[in-house]
Amino acid sequence: MTRLKKMDIAAVRILMVSFFLPARWQVFAVMGACGWFVLRTLLERQPVVRKDLWMAVALGGLYLLYLAAIPLTGPGFRDIVLALCVLKISLLVIPLAFALMAARYRQVIRGELIYFVYGCVISCLVGNVRYLYHAWSSVYGLHHLSHVSYRISFEHLTGIHPTYMGMYLAFSVVIVLMSGFRRAGRMVYKLPLIYLLTVFLLALLAKAAVIALVVILLHYAFVDRRQLLRYKWHMAIMAAGLAAALFFIP
Repeated sequence: MTRLKKMDIAAVRILMVSFFLPARWQVFAVMGACGWFVLRTLLERQPVVRKDLWMAVALGGLYLLYLAAIPLTGPGFRDIVLALCVLKISLLVIPLAFALMAARYRQVIRGELIYFVYGCVISCLVGNVRYLYHAWSSVYGLHHLSHVSYRISFEHLTGIHPTYMGMYLAFSVVIVLMSGFRRAGRMVYKLPLIYLLTVFLLALLAKAAVIALVVILLHYAFVDRRQLLRYKWHMAIMAAGLAAALFFIP
């Protein structure tokens, strides 16, 4: 493996875990990784596919709604809108970056998606361990524990809103299912990871993410029903847990 290929893989892995970094680090990590692949594409003089570019403009054009809100916002809240415009600029930059980078670099990114799962698991583990530590060392003991306090503390400790983390967890399940799911025997090793991701998701009780995961599992139950029949009891337990979560979520 050449030095440039190693740097490509390192840039992708930084990009995958950047979602779980503090906001300031996240900006530098995402922009740096995407800029690296765009620069590599430009230096190689790879042609830009106009269709991809127009799709990126259409998708990233939603960012213009943030800019349009500036003149419509009163002076008292304009600073908040300007801060959001800075924070949300990735909505425009990221689609354009992927449209400008060569297709083979997108394949490199797809090959390292599992590091997004690793980042998600580590972030959830750290958030839950810190929450349990603070709850145990609190003067109130474990008597004040509740779902609301858990969600508030989780966001404070990880810096990620529970709904966003829930969507990350659902997406991580998709990545695990896609990574060699059809290979015989592989699911035995993937099931514990899927269980762990599902437990983290159920603990957060983010309704949108739970519904998304239900749709994902229903899709794979139809597309890969022959493989899933081997693990029907595992899938049934997961389905029961998700159904119970949907019932109890207010």
